[in-house]
Amino acid sequence: MQSMIKVVFFDVGGVLLKQDSNVFDVFDKMNGFQSGESVRLWTEYLHQAHTGKIFSPQQYYQFPQITNLKNKLYETNKPTRGIIRILNELSASLRLGVISNFTPDLDDVLKQIGVYDFFEHVINSSQVGIKKPSPEIYNVSCSKFNILPSEAIFVDDNSRNVEAAQDFGMNGILFTGSDSLETALRQYSRNT
Repeated sequence: MQSMIKVVFFDVGGVLLKQDSNVFDVFDKMNGFQSGESVRLWTEYLHQAHTGKIFSPQQYYQFPQITNLKNKLYETNKPTRGIIRILNELSASLRLGVISNFTPDLDDVLKQIGVYDFFEHVINSSQVGIKKPSPEIYNVSCSKFNILPSEAIFVDDNSRNVEAAQDFGMNGILFTGSDSLETALRQYSRNT
């Protein structure tokens, strides 16, 4: 028998948060970089920042343009289309949380896009020192809410993270857009 759903967890980038990826092409041109260089730098930066590593000046020197790039990218931050309506509807009957691989400024980003107050707990990889798809981050998340994994739904745009959550015992939804998310959530409400 299926457990009653009590909590819905959301990823941030690509689910709650939309950014303009054209920023990278513009940044490459502005700085005389080869095409794709700013994406490479950003990915390398995030790989370390998501684990909560503190950069020494020597380490940060590898990312001399990261602050400028980050500011340009964050200027484009906005909520994904339809997501605030979904959060409003869900928050009437369920508890909501975040599980995200993100930089230490996640709370500020969630406030910037107007969704922070929906969430009871924000589990951020850079603060807990564990990244998805490690099962430990799902364990920490369920413990925060004092629920069984089967009592949670996890929504992410990365299939690897969704599969890892399902392997841990959570229900998973691969996010491809707000409309399909609403349809998937309705299926869960009918089955519980």
